Amino acid sequence: MRPEISSRIISRIKILGQINISERRLPQDGRVTFKLGKQIIDVRISTLPTGSGERVVMRMLGKQNQLIKLNVVLIISIQILIKKLCQMAEAISQRIEKKAP
Repeated sequence: MRPEISSRIISRIKILGQINISERRLPQDGRVTFKLGKQIIDVRISTLPTGSGERVVMRMLGKQNQLIKLNVVLIISIQILIKKLCQMAEAISQRIEKKAP
């Protein structure tokens, strides 16, 4: 991945985890909690300095600190993404219809 893209992604992850985005020389930890489907997910975020920038590690845990299977997260995430894309397409088509004479 290109460095300018990876640094933007890392900054966004740090913001979500309430981690200082300007500090890149020290390891840092943070967390974010969100709802995915019916499950509450706790994401623990760690950043580590490397010779070429930073590395981010994210651990996804369920309510009782049990690991969440990645395939379950991916399936639910894809379903949410498809739903949002459909909503966006519908909103765009409604705007186009309003502008048409």
